[in-house]
Amino acid sequence: MVVLFAILMQSGDSLLTMARERDDFSGRYTRTFSLSDFVEAVEKVDTASTQHVADEVGCSYDLAYRRLKQLEEENKIEVKKIGNTYHWKPMSNSN
Repeated sequence: MVVLFAILMQSGDSLLTMARERDDFSGRYTRTFSLSDFVEAVEKVDTASTQHVADEVGCSYDLAYRRLKQLEEENKIEVKKIGNTYHWKPMSNSN
């Protein structure tokens, strides 16, 4: 059984809609995040490390890393590894 509903949350000046589904096995609610949530977080955070993006979006580090890696593979954001930290930034428009 899947239950889907929207939660409206006030975040600064913007209104966010988040979908939640109930996991059939555990019965727990899970939040779903769109890829645009991660792109917006990268654009908003000055030094967009994976942890900073996860904190901004409100998800786990692992989920943030997987979504950011997917966006990088789709050429929607860029990444630079400094030491053991990934730094994400919007794709530059220069050719």
